[in-house]
Amino acid sequence: ELMILKGATKTISQCKDIILELQEVDWNIGAPKAAEVIAYMTSIGYECITEKFSKNRADADYHFRKIAWDYWK
Repeated sequence: ELMILKGATKTISQCKDIILELQEVDWNIGAPKAAEVIAYMTSIGYECITEKFSKNRADADYHFRKIAWDYWK
């Protein structure tokens, strides 16, 4: 999902909340781990407000919210 996020910066900038399924173990070869995606989301102005609210063996869902949200932007 990290490549998708990086390719959709304009669309993402208009989102207040984002739910991502992140990998915690090597399941999909070459896929970034949760920590890398969380760091990226932080760098673009989002904070992780709910971690692992839906967890499987290899991955989990994370809820991110834009730190400075301007509804009228």
